[in-house]
Amino acid sequence: MTRYGAPDDDMPDTFPLPPSGPQPFDERDLDSLLAGGADVPASLRPVADTLKALQAAPSADELRGEAAARAWFRSPVPEVPAARRTHR
Repeated sequence: MTRYGAPDDDMPDTFPLPPSGPQPFDERDLDSLLAGGADVPASLRPVADTLKALQAAPSADELRGEAAARAWFRSPVPEVPAARRTHR
């Protein structure tokens, strides 16, 4: 035990270094990704697909209820909608 009441080897004083070696992508790949380029490495493909989906126009399903939500937020004292009961 040390003067702090814990063994010296209980918690390390340093953090392990991240693995070294070639990175799966570089700065040019990230620039291409942000520019919407199609030549991104496979490791960045999920990110590219997500960015593309976020740039797309919303579907009708995503906009359903938008007018009511905007009106609720604009009202001076929003009324809490009554809870709908479900029958079992």
